[in-house]
Amino acid sequence: MTQAPGAAGALEAGPLDYVIASHVIEHVPDFIGWMKEVVEVLGPRGVLRLAVPDRRYTFDLLRRETVAAEVLSAWIRRRRVPDSSRVLDFALNMVHVDVGQAWAGTLQRDALQRAFTDQQAMALAEDAERHGTYHDVHCWVFTPGSFVGLMERLVALGVLDLACEWITPTARWQFEFMVSLRPERHRPLALALASWRDPRIA
Repeated sequence: MTQAPGAAGALEAGPLDYVIASHVIEHVPDFIGWMKEVVEVLGPRGVLRLAVPDRRYTFDLLRRETVAAEVLSAWIRRRRVPDSSRVLDFALNMVHVDVGQAWAGTLQRDALQRAFTDQQAMALAEDAERHGTYHDVHCWVFTPGSFVGLMERLVALGVLDLACEWITPTARWQFEFMVSLRPERHRPLALALASWRDPRIA
């Protein structure tokens, strides 16, 4: 597969008022770098709006939520393709999930069908590590709460200056949540941090 495109490279006409990305951010090998590229193409009042799969109701059900150290490492390394650890975590733990059963609490975890065998997962990871092949996986895993916590940590570290305009929790029987972010380029960073500590629920 081809390398994931950056956000900034697509801009030719000028600053944008909106960037809308549906089920994109979880695929991006460099979470922080991609966010920064988006900020570069937004105008003074521009916003970034995301639709993000909620781990609890998708094939990421058995995976743990992404933490700051993981996305920071990918940013420091300027990842342009998912590394072997991301590929392994995805392929070893991806299972077929019925969203209705997940909401109803009737899923039997021991009976969930895996999408890849151990051998297939290892082969994908080795290919990524040895040849730099781009494998389209969910690099990052979220719930609404974990996404808010991750963003709060990254803003507190001074890595990102994005504020939370609002967040919409995952609706019943659905498998994604929505979040709207805006750059705080010329305002105190404390304002962006406060927006994640007490996000507005849309």
